[in-house]
Amino acid sequence: MKTLYITATEPGSGKSTIAIGLMKLISERLDKISYMKPIGYAEGSEPDDDAELVRRAFKIDVDPHHMNPLNSHHAYQLMADGGIDKLLRTVLESYNHVAVEADVVVVEGTDYTGSLAALELDINADIANTLDAPVIMVSSGSERSVENIVEQIAVAKESFDEKGCDFIGVIVTRVDPENHEKIRLELDEGLKKHNVD
Repeated sequence: MKTLYITATEPGSGKSTIAIGLMKLISERLDKISYMKPIGYAEGSEPDDDAELVRRAFKIDVDPHHMNPLNSHHAYQLMADGGIDKLLRTVLESYNHVAVEADVVVVEGTDYTGSLAALELDINADIANTLDAPVIMVSSGSERSVENIVEQIAVAKESFDEKGCDFIGVIVTRVDPENHEKIRLELDEGLKKHNVD
C-alpha cells in the first residue's frame, strides 16, 4: 500500500487526530512517510493548519503548497470552471511531488466546511479513486445512537462504493466511555449488515 486515504462522515469527527496517529504508527516502521491534505480550509495562500502541523511534527521536507494545494474556496472555483477533472488534475500533480520519495503517503480528506460541504463525500471518493488509495472512514459517535451512526456510515460508504474505491473500514470516535464495549458490539453487528469493518 503506497497511499492511505482518511476521510470523515462529518465535521468534528476526529479525522485529523486519527491521521496523525496512523502517521505515528507508520513512521515507527518506515522512514519515508509523507502526508497530503488536498483541500484544506485555510483561506489565501497559507497552508492548512493540519498540513503545517504534520509537516513540522514529522519533519516532512516537501513544499507546503504541494501538501495542501487547494483551499475549499479555490476547489469550488476549479470545479465551477472546469468540473471535477480540473480539480483532480491539480491534486494529482501535487500528489506526485509529495509521494516521489515516500514509502507511504497518508492523505487526509476534507473538513466538511465551507462552499463544498454538500459535495464533499463525492469529492473525497473521486480523490481517493484518482490516487488509487484505500479508504478509512472516521465517524463521530458523540451523543448519537448506534442506529444513527450506522446509517450515516452506510450512506457515506455508498459514495465510495459507487466510485469503485477500496474501502478498508471505519473508526468511530468519541463514543461514551462508560458504554464503550456495548456500543462497540452493537456497531460491529450493525455495520456488518453493510459490509463495513
